[in-house]
Amino acid sequence: MKIIKNYFATYFLILILLLPSFSVAAGRGLKRVKIRDKKGKQVALFKESHALVIGIGDYTNGWPKLPGVAGDVKAVSEVLEELGFNVEIVKDPNRRELTRAFEDFINKYGNTIDARLLFYFAGHGHTLELSYGGEMGYIVPVDAPNPNKNRRGFLSKAIDMQMIEVYAKRIQSKHALFLFDSCFSGSIFSMTRAIPENISYKTAKPVRQFITSGSANEQVPDESVFRRQFVEALKGAGDVNKDGYVTGGELGEFLQGKVVNYSRGTQHPQYGKIRDPNLDKGDFVFLIKNKENDAAMAAVKAEEDEHKLIRGEKLRLEKKELKHLIEQEKIEAERRKIREEKLKIEREELESLRRKKAQKMGVTDKENVEKEIVEKKKIEEKKVEVQKEIEEVKDVKDEIRPSRLGQASIPTKPRKKTVPIQKKAKTELGSGPGIYLGFRPIGGAEKAYLDDLSEDVDAQSPGTMLTFGGSWHGKYSEFRLFFDVNAGNDISYSSLGMDLLLYFTPKKSDSFTLVIGGGAFIPSLEVNTDYSGSTSGFGGKMMTGIQYFIGSNAFLELQAEVRSTSLSKLEIDGLGEVAEVTLIGAGINFNLGVKF
Repeated sequence: MKIIKNYFATYFLILILLLPSFSVAAGRGLKRVKIRDKKGKQVALFKESHALVIGIGDYTNGWPKLPGVAGDVKAVSEVLEELGFNVEIVKDPNRRELTRAFEDFINKYGNTIDARLLFYFAGHGHTLELSYGGEMGYIVPVDAPNPNKNRRGFLSKAIDMQMIEVYAKRIQSKHALFLFDSCFSGSIFSMTRAIPENISYKTAKPVRQFITSGSANEQVPDESVFRRQFVEALKGAGDVNKDGYVTGGELGEFLQGKVVNYSRGTQHPQYGKIRDPNLDKGDFVFLIKNKENDAAMAAVKAEEDEHKLIRGEKLRLEKKELKHLIEQEKIEAERRKIREEKLKIEREELESLRRKKAQKMGVTDKENVEKEIVEKKKIEEKKVEVQKEIEEVKDVKDEIRPSRLGQASIPTKPRKKTVPIQKKAKTELGSGPGIYLGFRPIGGAEKAYLDDLSEDVDAQSPGTMLTFGGSWHGKYSEFRLFFDVNAGNDISYSSLGMDLLLYFTPKKSDSFTLVIGGGAFIPSLEVNTDYSGSTSGFGGKMMTGIQYFIGSNAFLELQAEVRSTSLSKLEIDGLGEVAEVTLIGAGINFNLGVKF
């Protein structure tokens, strides 16, 4: 089956590779166009020719309608198709549709290097003066408002020539020609006034050429003189030097002379190349229809037809060979199937002979298996009995000890077997909540450093601190959230704090646990001596101590702690506000807690 799949994959791969060749050879716009100089030497080659023709006449937002545009689009498309172009037509697009038409066309055809792309726009054009000087030309989509009535709306809809320049530079093909049957300022291209050159090697260099039907502030009539002369030029009138080609330069020169004449000086076409040294060396070329070119095109077509026949014959032979291989694989598959059936029959015959032989011996396969299991069970039971007897004899030998006279003495009482005393296992707590109460019985000392004062305050704090709170503990660590209150003496305060404690359990003791930890708390202080007021701040502490467990859950704890508190604001009667207060204290605490 894998071989069949591989052959099918090869077959379809051949079709994929060869069938597009037929469509390319037969499709519009994909005929090869060879450009030769006067000596007959080929100087350029267009493998593909594509044209985007855009016509906008049904304006409804303050612009006059252009009913003649429909005829212009039809005439231009027909003459381009006669010259071998693949033509795509877009009618009355709005801003979004117009930009999409340019982008889709460039993405589809603009990546082929040896291709020529032509863009033809028939519709309104407009020129606006810029606030910083100069002018900008625009082509007008069907939904753009009249700038004299709505300038902001016009700018949001119209396509400026800077965007056309971006499209021109995005194209990867060597030659691109933009024609605009509308009047506006051609700010993105340099005007050309030189006599067009003959076909030469320069023709093959990259180029972006532009031709407009008029300059800024000129009016283009609905009956387009520009379109009629463009069609006439491509039918042969534009071949000024009679070499069988019409270049972009020849076309611009021809249209400028004819349109100015037939419009009685009301239209002055502009033409030139983009202002870019990398894109202004070549020249767009049309191969016009005449006897010599028709003969050349016929030769090209004959060559393509011959290649088409060769490819067709090759594909036919490939199909025939593939069909033969598939037939051979089918025959081989049938042979494998017959061999498998034969092996199956032979295995069934052997199994039948084995069963018949077993029946002649008077026992079935199942009975043989059961008999074997019973025999193994009897052997195992016998081994257990023998091992038990060996152990009994060994016990009797151990009980008989030799006397001083060399005689054996048999003990009157059986020897007691000693059972090792098992140590009681320690109960280890898992993780869970806890509660505890604490107080300070031994006392401590605190010192307050009051900024901006001439003296500091010392205070003795005996057993006046009460602590109560909750905790969450793991096996070796505990997190506590507690409240403590300290009252009396020179300084009294209440505080809310949080401690994160780490527990280390020595291996020598099951009752005592060493406690080492640290934490933070938020104090609220009242000074009750000569300086009275209130404040708030933030502090931290370090502590160490010992826990003694009463039972498995309850414990007593003795702690020694050192703390430091920084108070950000303090109001003192008679002295006003003190910028900073620092409290440093130490003490010894007792805690009673329960862990669950």
